[in-house]
This record gives sequence, structure tokens and C-alpha cells, in this order.
Amino acid sequence: MPKVLYQELTPNERGWLWCQRLGLWLGTWAGAIEVKPGTWLRFYDQQNNLVLLPKRMVEFSRASNLKLRVQFRRDMLRGAL
Repeated sequence: MPKVLYQELTPNERGWLWCQRLGLWLGTWAGAIEVKPGTWLRFYDQQNNLVLLPKRMVEFSRASNLKLRVQFRRDMLRGAL
């Protein structure tokens, strides 16, 4: 059986913990997830930006793709392409 090492982490001024392996902060976020309000554990990137949940990433991607398609069609109608 492999030996598991425990390494105690020191929280930053916000109380977040840095995960070297993931390259992300683990902290709390107050808000609603799927209409359930509360304080949740969430990941943050190195610039302290909240990492989107997978479902929200898909929604954001779809919205971005739609915006690009609309812009492309507008450009086509104007003869800009």
C-alpha cells in the first residue's frame, strides 16, 4: 500500500487554502447553487476569480457561441466577410 503523506496547509488572509496540485485556491462562496442558498466550498484561480461550475461553463459556452454566430450573420449581411 502506498504511503500517504499529510501536509498541513496554512490559509491566506481570506481563509482560503492553496492546492498546489490543482493550481487553485479552495475557499468559500456565499450564494445560491441550483436555487439552494448557502455558503459553499468553491475553487478560485490564481487571480482569485471564481471557477465556474461545469453546468455554468456549458451555459456560458453556449451563450458565447450564440453571440459569435449572431455577429457572424450580421457581418455576412453587411458584406464585411
